Amino acid sequence: MEKDLRNLRKAMNSSTLKGVHFSELQKEKIRNSLRQEVKNANIKPSLHPYLITALAASLFLLLFYQDINKSFFGGPNHGAEETIQDNITKPEIDLVKEGSNTFIIEYGSDNMDRGNHDFQSIDGLRKTVIERTNQFQRGTIVYYKYPGDNILVNPPDYYMGRVVGLPGETVEIIDGQVYIDSKKLEAFYAKKRRGGLDMAAYLAKKLPHSYINEEDFKEDMPSIKIPDSAIFVLSDDWFRGTGSQDFGPLDISAIEGRVLGYLKEDKNRVRQLEKLSRGQIIEIVESINPYALKPAMTAEERYQLRQQIYKNLTQDEIATVNEQIVTSSQLLTGLVADDLYRNLIDQKDKKWSVLEGSECYQVPEKLNKVAKLVLYPPLQDDLNTVMKLCKEGVEERNVLKIIDAKRILQDLSNHLIDVPYTGPGEGEVDYGDKHDQYFKATKTLEGSHSLISD
Repeated sequence: MEKDLRNLRKAMNSSTLKGVHFSELQKEKIRNSLRQEVKNANIKPSLHPYLITALAASLFLLLFYQDINKSFFGGPNHGAEETIQDNITKPEIDLVKEGSNTFIIEYGSDNMDRGNHDFQSIDGLRKTVIERTNQFQRGTIVYYKYPGDNILVNPPDYYMGRVVGLPGETVEIIDGQVYIDSKKLEAFYAKKRRGGLDMAAYLAKKLPHSYINEEDFKEDMPSIKIPDSAIFVLSDDWFRGTGSQDFGPLDISAIEGRVLGYLKEDKNRVRQLEKLSRGQIIEIVESINPYALKPAMTAEERYQLRQQIYKNLTQDEIATVNEQIVTSSQLLTGLVADDLYRNLIDQKDKKWSVLEGSECYQVPEKLNKVAKLVLYPPLQDDLNTVMKLCKEGVEERNVLKIIDAKRILQDLSNHLIDVPYTGPGEGEVDYGDKHDQYFKATKTLEGSHSLISD
């Protein structure tokens, strides 16, 4: 009997039973058959009761094996997705004091932004403390020398990034989600976000001028094996920064230190920024040279950039793009150039009423036509930024936003349109003191917008 039962169990567990399904009608017929067997057993006691019991139990398990397996174990692949969880790293930024093994920086990039311009210095009011060490763990923010083999036109000397992959691990990105050694990384920094928002939260805001869509969040990267002497770093905002998904694993020797937090002495100024006086606004505007950077692109490289932007446009559309950008730039320049901006520091100046009535001289309307034609995301981003600055600048009577909008447009006009170079083979063009960090080059007032005087 025991041998028969073992053989029966072995048959039930064999692969030939996988995928077997019975209809409810078939199940009911078998149930009736079992009832009849039991009834007959009561009439004919000569049948061995153990054999009947074993057969009945076996048939029952055979009938309901898949239902039980699915209900209690979730089917053949019942195990939950394996994960690696970082329950140690917290999103809050500490306020710390300067120490004997630290140094202080003012950081210009917004690549670590999670919705509060995190770590980005605002006119020197927010400073960051770096500890000189190459000791780190997953989740640590490190300050490193930007790799020489980079993808940026004019890269920074030093950059921040968060450690995501450790030496020897394999990192992969699927649909904007980080996987470590084929295990899903569970952490606030492990998924592609914009300004601290994941895809669902960002798209739910329905920002009118945003070019970011669902597909932009679903970034993929083939698996990368990290050398024992390197790490894998990412910006907290992948849209605004670069990381190892762009330039590869970062050698540990490039790390200058780990970020501890904001300098504690700046606590009150970071949390409650003081308003700028009229004199401070004038000092900021007049102390900034928007063309202070040295040229980094050749005339031919600039030409290739223009070709990339214009390649899907007709000649009439190119003319429209050029005309609207140049005209808008001239309108804003005439509004705030030289000392004209000083009058607009006074929020009661009558020119604000003119700007309100004309909706900032229809500059947003003009640029909206351009944004619908161009398919180059960085240029669209610049145009959307100018439209937003114009609208908010007029509503808030904030002259710094109008000046910032003017400088972006002036840069676009100087480096996208007003260039004599027309193709390969010609000599390089001397642009004098005009720098060519093309996109966002003149946004030198960003961060001062919220400091405008009442």
